[in-house]
Formats: sequence, C-alpha cells, structure tokens
Amino acid sequence: MPSLKRLYAAVENRVMDLLIGGRLLTKKTPPKINAQQASVPTDWYFLKQVFHNFSFGRGDTILDVGCGSGRAVLFLGRRFPDADVYGIEFNQSVAEFAKSIVGEKHDIVEGDVLLKCRPE
Repeated sequence: MPSLKRLYAAVENRVMDLLIGGRLLTKKTPPKINAQQASVPTDWYFLKQVFHNFSFGRGDTILDVGCGSGRAVLFLGRRFPDADVYGIEFNQSVAEFAKSIVGEKHDIVEGDVLLKCRPE
C-alpha cells in the first residue's frame, strides 16, 4: 500500500506542478555547499495535509524558509490568497528558478536566512 501512495503522490506532484506552476518542479537540486543536503520539493499531498486546518488572511505573512523551486510558496499563495507569502532560498540558481515560477505575486529572496534575519 505505501508504494501506491507514493505513486499517487508522484503523479499528483507532476499534474499540480503543471497546472499551477506551469512546469515540473520535481527536480532535486544539488546542495550549494557540502554541508547541505540536496533539496527535494515537498509533495502537494503533504502540503494539503499539513495546512488543512490553518487559516491565514489579510495582514498575515507566511515565510517559506528554504523554499527551493517554490512549490510550497505556490501552494500557500493559492490556499491563502489574502496572506502575504514569501520564500527565502540559499542557493542562488534555485532562487532564480523559484522567482520565475511564482511570478510577481510572491517575493523570493536569495540568501542565508540566518544572515537576513540578524539585526545590523
């Protein structure tokens, strides 16, 4: 049974990527530095399960730390259209790809979240 769920998730990921993102977002991205692990996009199914009982609206801000290709940013922006959704990604090439996917509705920042959040 777990293999059927995994197959369903793989098919759903591809379909939702194309419908919402306009292209596939399933590609693993290599780490920027050796201390990191490769980035793997979160399944659409998992995102739906995790955020099922959440409610965000006007004036709320959601930050996806390590947003990768932007799948969760797309999901969150669609699920909570009145909230401000942002992503931050350490890998510059991945952040640029995410920016091309999410468009101008959401902001993707390239950089180290620890450095971006420290006071000057």
